[in-house]
Amino acid sequence: MVTAALQRQAALSSPVREQLRFEISDIAEREYADASYDVIYSRETLLHVPAKQAVLAKFWRWLRPGGRLLITDYCQGQGPLRNDFLEYKSARAYSMLTLAEYGRLLSETGFADVRVQDQADKFLVILRQELDQFQTQRQRFVTEFSEAEYQDMVTGWEQKISRASEGSQVWGLITARKPLPDANGLDSHQQ
Repeated sequence: MVTAALQRQAALSSPVREQLRFEISDIAEREYADASYDVIYSRETLLHVPAKQAVLAKFWRWLRPGGRLLITDYCQGQGPLRNDFLEYKSARAYSMLTLAEYGRLLSETGFADVRVQDQADKFLVILRQELDQFQTQRQRFVTEFSEAEYQDMVTGWEQKISRASEGSQVWGLITARKPLPDANGLDSHQQ
């Protein structure tokens, strides 16, 4: 992903190109100065992070007062979960939360205006479109890789569609804001 970002960055005009920086690092280890960012966006990455509370606390520190947080992430459904979903989650060492758990963690961390939305319907549309598009490129993919890898990719998409259709896996859209200080200079997290 960073390689693709760097290639796209190279094609941008000069003023914009210099404002962008990409890096590979471990979010659990990485530090930035407090109040460095107006916006933090995490796209389908926190499912790989077991210590979400610690990472969300970093996000809170790194945001300026009034700063916005946007997270999209694969989450697990609320109800009973099928064994194939639990096996999938375990095999990949995913640390998925329910949408309610995300909301609770963000509130506990000090974020305000926490909104957690189930985007499963949109997720299903996107997955089906991606699968359809991938299948139109079968021959090119098989030529470059193999028939077995092609079938693995198709099976993976079909399984994800199945998990999302029956409610074990959902796609969360989570937004929040770091509060502005009150008259005493404290935000709700410090009170």
